[in-house]
Amino acid sequence: MSSVSIYLHKHSNAIASSVCDMVSGIPLEVLEPLVRVLADRLGDHAPLPAGLLTSAGLEPADEPAVLRALFLACAESLRAKLNVEDMERVANELRAAMAPVLHGSPPLMAEILETAPLGVMLTDNEGRIWDANAAALAALHAPGLGAILGIRLPELARVGRSALRTGLAETLSHGTCSKAQRRLTTCFGGDFLCEWKLAPLREGGRIAGAVAYLSNAGKHLARAHNDERRERFSMLGELIAAIAHELNNPLTGILGNAQLLKKVDCAPMIRKRIALIDNEAKRCRRMILDILSFARRYDVEREMHNVNALLSESLTTCEERLAQAEVALEINLAADLPELKMDAGGVRVMFSAIVTNACEALSSIDKHSRTLRVDSCIEHEFVRIAFRDNGPGIAKEDRRNVFDPFFTTRNSDDHPGLGLSLAYDIARQHGGHIQLTGNEGEGATFTVVLPLSS
Repeated sequence: MSSVSIYLHKHSNAIASSVCDMVSGIPLEVLEPLVRVLADRLGDHAPLPAGLLTSAGLEPADEPAVLRALFLACAESLRAKLNVEDMERVANELRAAMAPVLHGSPPLMAEILETAPLGVMLTDNEGRIWDANAAALAALHAPGLGAILGIRLPELARVGRSALRTGLAETLSHGTCSKAQRRLTTCFGGDFLCEWKLAPLREGGRIAGAVAYLSNAGKHLARAHNDERRERFSMLGELIAAIAHELNNPLTGILGNAQLLKKVDCAPMIRKRIALIDNEAKRCRRMILDILSFARRYDVEREMHNVNALLSESLTTCEERLAQAEVALEINLAADLPELKMDAGGVRVMFSAIVTNACEALSSIDKHSRTLRVDSCIEHEFVRIAFRDNGPGIAKEDRRNVFDPFFTTRNSDDHPGLGLSLAYDIARQHGGHIQLTGNEGEGATFTVVLPLSS
């Protein structure tokens, strides 16, 4: 016989008295032997037989309520004796021993509740918790079932207790369902926007307790917000693409006629104006291609290219920008990088966008210490190109949004926040991604990761 079983035998009278306080009308001389039966079954890891109270001469309708009270009285008595780990083990043993009569439901239903993503807790008619599934324990940050057995439901909350108490009282008194959404801080350190629903638990036409359903409304709201943003950006991309295509058609006519006019013999001033029209129209076309790139509406042709060669070309293109920002460039490229099948133009845009972002970030520190280091290497099955700057870094709260379209930390119309979003999308189109590392105040590193199989 285990030490827990011996303990329950020794304190059977006190535990039975506690049950009498919870459920009126049940003789002590009937309850005390039940405590000993439970203690024996607990030591043998065997379930209690169905109809246990009926055989003792009590009504079948009383059995669930009495056994729940017995379950809670045993748990409450043992909580003062055992540490958290042992209490959790014993609580699960108690629940297993009493499951056939405690739940009054098929084993399959109990298993479904245990694996449900929604938190579920069961209370008696005084609001004392006698069971909870894994999702509820996780939401509460409770160390285990043993930590909450016998605790009244509102006492789990430090913040949000009043609303929970009011809802539970309404459910237990009138049998009505209640629901609310509140910030809930639990006594175990859990803190989340909780959406709960309380429903009466009926047995034999009587209200025997309550069922509490818990869910993290914050996660649901965040997921819905992200879905809405994705849909909004998708619609925006389609609109931008349609406008860009419409603008591209007249630009093609302007460029064609400008080329024809350049062949006509005319005065130098007019020729200069024709050249200006041609150059500005070409600039508009490049802008439209950039917009179409962002809108993901252009078809790319991929060919085999050397990553270092494209990177070097991009850095050469950015030399003037780096010089204007007074950024010292350090380059360390691995010599053994293979060729990859890539969209050369898109990859150049990706590299240039990251360099531009680094220049803008470095503008906030002393100009004599601005440095951008670019490294390339092969790691496992990927080519990695790292851009490390010694700027101010990126705040923790901004890191998750840094690749979102139109997100920028700079208060200027010159920074629409498309560069890193476009860069990330190009990397993703090549089967790769971009990693952001570095702590705030220690610079930032954007690493382009491309699979060798691309």
